[in-house]
Amino acid sequence: TATRPATRFTTLRIVSGPRPDGYVSLVGRTLTTSRMGVSEAREIGDAEEYRRTLQATFGVDLDPDEVAGLGLFEHTE
Repeated sequence: TATRPATRFTTLRIVSGPRPDGYVSLVGRTLTTSRMGVSEAREIGDAEEYRRTLQATFGVDLDPDEVAGLGLFEHTE
């Protein structure tokens, strides 16, 4: 990444992991699940859903301020 600062690993928010029958990944706001060669993708709707998905799917526990800091969702009050 030092020689390619615009690589997707420094410009996107990415988490992925293997599953016994495929994999699951979250790139930006898109959650993709692949099972036995069949992929399904869906958009994460808001910051709270993103936070819950990170925790439940990947075991990553971020607080709401940390999720806001990712810049994936507009902050509304």
